[in-house]
Amino acid sequence: MSTPAYTPAGYWDRRYRDGRTSGAGSEGAEGAYKAAYISEFIAKHNVVTVVDWGCGDGQVLELIKLPKGTSYTGVDVSQTIVERMRVKFPAHRFLGPNDEHSYEDAYRMSISMDVLFHLPDDRDYFDYLDHLFNSAVHHVVIYATDTPDGRTARHVFRRKFTDDIAERFLDWELKTTEPPLREGLASFFVYGKVGL
Repeated sequence: MSTPAYTPAGYWDRRYRDGRTSGAGSEGAEGAYKAAYISEFIAKHNVVTVVDWGCGDGQVLELIKLPKGTSYTGVDVSQTIVERMRVKFPAHRFLGPNDEHSYEDAYRMSISMDVLFHLPDDRDYFDYLDHLFNSAVHHVVIYATDTPDGRTARHVFRRKFTDDIAERFLDWELKTTEPPLREGLASFFVYGKVGL
């Protein structure tokens, strides 16, 4: 039997239906680091609305400390995981591929963690960047690798995404780049709206 062609929605929905997790980046020390960084950022910048583009299985969300009154929306290509997250985190909002979502300028902050390198198709990748940046009014926080290595696994395609963002989103600027937790891992890249 041949392996189905890779699409993010197909791959992740099958993965979650098979009982697998979002992966090592959401677990252990790396998952805890990501949650602590996002928690601190939200508190420091008084973020009251946040959208997480590619929320996954909730392992990181479970560790994020959201201040009282901060609303969280998780979006994912897998309807399977979205339905699970609605049960697991009833206080938050989750949207999947079957849900209508008006996102333009709707959130103070948008998050992307471990997603960009899972988008090998240019159209999916650029559509995702459009959603990520057009949904936020103040902050965009990305956790990813920024290397032009191309495909390194069936579901991994690494790009120099900072160049694409600089060319495509002129009203956003890269404010901060954090070192990786350890060599070979992804890093945080923090963007802010120009003039804010």
